[in-house]
Amino acid sequence: MTISSEYRDALTEFHERSNWGVTGAIYGGPTLTNLFEVFPEIETILDYGCGEGALKKYFDDKGVQKNWTLYDPGMPQYKEKPKGTFDLVITTDVLEHVEPHMMSAVLKELSEYSNDFLYNDIACYLTNKQFPFGPYIGQDLHINLEAPDTWRKRLQSLNHTEIASKPYIVEEYKVRYLSVLRKDIQ
Repeated sequence: MTISSEYRDALTEFHERSNWGVTGAIYGGPTLTNLFEVFPEIETILDYGCGEGALKKYFDDKGVQKNWTLYDPGMPQYKEKPKGTFDLVITTDVLEHVEPHMMSAVLKELSEYSNDFLYNDIACYLTNKQFPFGPYIGQDLHINLEAPDTWRKRLQSLNHTEIASKPYIVEEYKVRYLSVLRKDIQ
C-alpha cells in the first residue's frame, strides 16, 4: 500500500475544493524539455501524482509527442494504478505530500515503474497552508518535509544512478530539490 484510504479521501476532497495540483509544468517543463532533447528515446512517461495533468498539457501544447500515463490517487479521473513500466517516471511536487510511513513503499513503486529514468522535483519548504480536514488536519500540506541532502540519500537507495542532482531556490527563498536518476543496467 502506498497511501492510506483516509489520506486519499482527504486529497480527493482537497482537489475538489481548490486549484491544487497544477505546478508540474511550472517546475518540470523546462528541465524535462532538456531531458527529452538529450534522450530522445524517452517515449513512455508516467506522471505519478499528476494532479490535473498540467505537465502533459504543457508538452501537448508544445507539440511534443510522448505516450503519457497519468496517475494521482487524489484525482478521481486518474486514480487507477498504472500497469507496466515506463521509460520515464516523473514526480513533481509529489514526494513532499507522501505520508511519511508510506515513503519507502512509494519509492519502491517508483523504481519498479521505471525501466530507465526517474525524475523528481521536490519542494523542501512549508506551504503555510494546512489541511482543513482528514487525517492530517491542521498540518502543513507538505507533510513530508525534508532537506535536499535527505532526499538525495533516499533516492540514491534505489537501483538507479544519479545523472543530475541539485538544490535550487525559487521565489527568492524556497528551496527545491531536483533529481534525475537512470536505472542501473544489471
